[in-house]
Amino acid sequence: MAHSICLHNGRIYGLQGLQDATAVVIDEGIIRFIGNEAMLRHYDLGSIEKIDVGGRIIFPGFIDSHIHLTEWARRRGHLELNSFRSLKETCAYIADNAEDKEWLIGGGWNQNAWKEQRFPHRHDLNFLGPGTKAIFYSKDFHSAWVNEALINLFDFSDVLQMLRKGYIQRDADGQLSGLLREEALTVLLDPLLKTRPVDIFDHPEKYFSDFYQHGITSVHTMENFENYQNYLSLYQYEHHRGLRLGIYIYNSDSKQVFEHGLRYGIGGEWLRFLGLKIFIDGALGSQTAWLRKPYETGIHHGKKLLHSDALKKVIAQAESHGCALAVHAIGDAAVEHVLDILDSFGRELRVPLRIEHAQLLDNGLIERIKDHNIHCSVNPSHLIDDKPIAELHWGERSRGAFPYRSLKIASVSFGFASDAPVEDIHPWKGIYAAVMRIPVDDTQPWYPEESIRLTDAIHAYTYYSAQLSGCNEKKGVLALGYMGDCFVCNQDVFQISLSSWRDIRSVLTIIRGKIVYDEMGR
Repeated sequence: MAHSICLHNGRIYGLQGLQDATAVVIDEGIIRFIGNEAMLRHYDLGSIEKIDVGGRIIFPGFIDSHIHLTEWARRRGHLELNSFRSLKETCAYIADNAEDKEWLIGGGWNQNAWKEQRFPHRHDLNFLGPGTKAIFYSKDFHSAWVNEALINLFDFSDVLQMLRKGYIQRDADGQLSGLLREEALTVLLDPLLKTRPVDIFDHPEKYFSDFYQHGITSVHTMENFENYQNYLSLYQYEHHRGLRLGIYIYNSDSKQVFEHGLRYGIGGEWLRFLGLKIFIDGALGSQTAWLRKPYETGIHHGKKLLHSDALKKVIAQAESHGCALAVHAIGDAAVEHVLDILDSFGRELRVPLRIEHAQLLDNGLIERIKDHNIHCSVNPSHLIDDKPIAELHWGERSRGAFPYRSLKIASVSFGFASDAPVEDIHPWKGIYAAVMRIPVDDTQPWYPEESIRLTDAIHAYTYYSAQLSGCNEKKGVLALGYMGDCFVCNQDVFQISLSSWRDIRSVLTIIRGKIVYDEMGR
């Protein structure tokens, strides 16, 4: 059901920034009027509710272009390990929360921030009883730390497969070390976790409200096929519809996607299938991002997850079935690999292809991305925590990390994303990072020449994120004929210091003309 509403006495944020317009009318879910107060007096509102927003800025609804919604919801009940600065402290916290627990699941650990400067091991969890199964994901979600009780549940043939691929390792005693990387998380852990219910499919509103308070009205989420079907079933009921969902399905489930005839763009304004998600490499924190030159701290280049023939086959199959592609490529070698394969086709693809993360680029790669007219989904909030890790592992190459100004100058279109649950969903953290580039515990910007303007950062969370879907959806802009998704901001972000980004939020969020979040006390 579409709704109607009028917001007035505000300041409209449009494609050119703040406009002279002060009012917006959403009628039956679509923006039908934008203008000033004098013009509004001549508009026939009829029975449409009129809300005075007290001079605050009205923004288009934010669009988070890359999250893992189900994993984010699952993590809300997990142990948070991201604040500890040593493995010893981390284990002490786990022990304090382990009593009478059959399952212990958590995440956020980062061995780069620990004083021990090493990866965790199954022996580090020996304080847990034999009846407690433990899984702890790394901050970047590309590694997992498990205990012996959990290892004993693994399928033997799957273990052999992951050993051959190098995603798990044995100790000298022949036992698994307890550290899983990349594909091993899917192959070994997913079968064990599938039986554990995820509350978001029963009570979506209590999860969606977290997004609404930040002004987020749409997300692009990375899911398996089963979760796609769960969201599809959920959204059959109007009272469960909230966030607008664009869903990419992991390529490991591509057979089911093809069998069900899913093509990119299928769906409607509430839920749409966008394509397949594929991985070229890992992540910086786990030292699995694939680099042209070795890591500064070792002789390895990271992990190449899809070789040339396999990648070309995946792209060709997706194209033949009408599926767009979201390609995870963090390291410079991974991005180069994607571009080389696209060159080998000798023509433009018939489906959209976007690059996820693109965290390390030089000018040559940026030019090639431009030449292929590829859009990128990038994660500026990672910058705040990743500076010391990047400088440790990438050295002087870090000059090409998070190169948003260079992408902008090259006219490469990019949208912003949180990558939750790897990072907080708070969009102003990412905007602050892109504009100020000041890492945690620092006072000076990191490569300030790559900073972008505040308006460009806001556009990356609205208009350009909308473009990333490749479906010509009319959202991300407050303009006539566009979807009636917007929010009223509690602060004038053009007058305050962005260092107070934690305090910036929505006081009124609207999706399709319906108020879904209200702090204005009407």
